[in-house]
Amino acid sequence: MLYSQLTEKDKNLIEYYITHYSNESNGTRTVALRAPLENILREWNSSKENLYRAFGNNFIVSRSIEIEHCDDSFFARFRANPIYEKFLHNLSCKLAEKFNTEVYNFDLVDGLRDSTVYNMLSRLVDPYDSESFSKNKVRENAYRGHTLKIKSNVTGKTYTFVEGEKLMKAIKRIVDMVEDEWCTEHFEEFRIHHSLVLNEKKFKGELCLSIHPLDFITMSHNESGWRSCMYWDNDGCYKAGTVEMMNSPNIVVAYLKSSKDMEIGDGNYWNNKKWRCLFIVEDDIIFSVKSYPYQNESLYDIAGRTIAETINNAMGKEIYNFQTIDYKNYDFYYEDECYIPTATRVITHFESGKMYNDIVEWDGSHWSITNDGLLPKVEDRDKPCEGIDYSGTSTCVLCGCYNYNEDEHNLFCDSCLDDYKRCDYCHMLMEIDAPTHALPDGENICDKCREEHYFNDPLNNDLVHRGSAYRVSVGRQTEENTFERIGDIMMGWETHSRLLRNNNRSELWYTYFNKPALVMEYPYYHDYLVLEEDFNELGRKTFPIEYYERVERIPLNYLNVEREELN
Repeated sequence: MLYSQLTEKDKNLIEYYITHYSNESNGTRTVALRAPLENILREWNSSKENLYRAFGNNFIVSRSIEIEHCDDSFFARFRANPIYEKFLHNLSCKLAEKFNTEVYNFDLVDGLRDSTVYNMLSRLVDPYDSESFSKNKVRENAYRGHTLKIKSNVTGKTYTFVEGEKLMKAIKRIVDMVEDEWCTEHFEEFRIHHSLVLNEKKFKGELCLSIHPLDFITMSHNESGWRSCMYWDNDGCYKAGTVEMMNSPNIVVAYLKSSKDMEIGDGNYWNNKKWRCLFIVEDDIIFSVKSYPYQNESLYDIAGRTIAETINNAMGKEIYNFQTIDYKNYDFYYEDECYIPTATRVITHFESGKMYNDIVEWDGSHWSITNDGLLPKVEDRDKPCEGIDYSGTSTCVLCGCYNYNEDEHNLFCDSCLDDYKRCDYCHMLMEIDAPTHALPDGENICDKCREEHYFNDPLNNDLVHRGSAYRVSVGRQTEENTFERIGDIMMGWETHSRLLRNNNRSELWYTYFNKPALVMEYPYYHDYLVLEEDFNELGRKTFPIEYYERVERIPLNYLNVEREELN
């Protein structure tokens, strides 16, 4: 039995991970197993027996590799450091504010239209636009936008961008342009990270091929800066698929192991995955599923060949003859485009249960090795056309029973769920008598979500999600005759509409404020602001101000009010 081959340390770590992470709470709310761990792993124990023998009676097979970095791996490594997204997000926000609050003249060398200048610069520093910034430009290290000069009518400063100049020079110019203290302070950290990524041309590391339970339930848990819908914590929407993959007789998980293991709480450590890909392994075919967080043909090839060589060596015969190795994009929506011939059949489709079907849903290339690579002519197709279902049995991680619950994110069976209640926002399980908070739509949330994601409307006391809140900015006038935005007051839609009825001069408004709100007329939108000094005593008690970490300066010419109202 495979279960008996697991070490006691492995068993304890599997139990710890289930009890601390299956409840989507990052270990803060635990649940108890309702059956022995051996019973919970019984499907894995039986389904992986053939692969265990094919791996030479090993759960994990590994080898050292050295490969060239591809564009996608450069992008993934660049994003792995938190400074990447934080710096570019802040810089792009400040660039938007700058274009909203200052008027510019453009000297365009090649006749580019003025209206496209902001879009061009904003794409350059967009942390989520992998095509325009992060992929090619990280490796190329060159600014590929248009040559232009930008002059601010407010400061009189001129900023010149030259096509082909170093990427960091162009970004530094945007940092100078936005004149933000935080961006200026952290630019050097961002530049050094970019340089480190750029200078590492090859990757040396350890490639692991595994059927270990921990590698399936942690397949998207890592400290390498990436996640997928298989992540147990934070409500991974297809995380029940990890159990199906663990219980599947034909799935192997391949991954690049980081030199530093990841901590999963209480001094527990496990292999930290820098890259991960599932492989379907059957007698006549090895086929790659989508990899995360990037695609690399060399990695697919090394992992697939290593699986085949390992099985050939362990079985003492040539199971896979390496005559047909392919890497191509299959269109599985159209049968005539996805025939994969093997020695015994023609594979036409791939199926899964609760597991997200990355083979069908993803428009990308797959690596495969088959034992018959000659596509039969249409009139000679005597081989049966078949599909492969690569999901194993869906079982409950608390009791090991079959999990008939149809929710792809649900790791628990209905019987286990009956002993708990669930927060409608974070989906964490709570004890039956745990306190909850009612939302206007009838749903209920836990104490933690109430504290972190909701607030009470100042007037009707309804719980309002912070992401859907209506805000009125709060500010003060400076000596330079400009307006500083220092914070917000938040409210729900109903209160916002009642307060600002009749162009913010409603009777209700004057119950809390001494003067009408100011209106900021930006080029692309408008916003309401109230001066901090205009709160009356009741307003200060009713509408708490959420202050910004840094104030935002706005020129007076963007305030649509009579100037004397500020005096």
